[in-house]
Amino acid sequence: MTSTDGITWAVRTTPADYSWVSVCYGNGLFVAVDVYYRNSGNQVMTSNDGIYWTLRSTPTGYYWTSVCYGNGLFVAVGQYGGSMVSPDGINWTFVETPVDNHWTSVYYGNGKFVAVSRTGTGNRVMTMDW
Repeated sequence: MTSTDGITWAVRTTPADYSWVSVCYGNGLFVAVDVYYRNSGNQVMTSNDGIYWTLRSTPTGYYWTSVCYGNGLFVAVGQYGGSMVSPDGINWTFVETPVDNHWTSVYYGNGKFVAVSRTGTGNRVMTMDW
């Protein structure tokens, strides 16, 4: 959905009926990620205007849970120790995370990407300096 005021919303069509769980905006592009690995190979969609979307390839099928933009990069995190990065929101590279947690959210601020997890023992936060 899109809204110009946060009150009135318009439903939009996606290029695939996936479980889109997170969206962000950066460098003139909206990027959304899909949480189900069975949609392997196409778990990102992008849009210049938030209205018309294009399905994009991903380096692997995964449980992507969150995406954000900062420092010229899009970063997505997921379950089971995975993340991926992209300079343009279209071409993605898979990156192993230091621990095999279920990463639920990622955010950029103060020069760092910070992710939090719902699993793990004493290691539920990670930072990335890309």
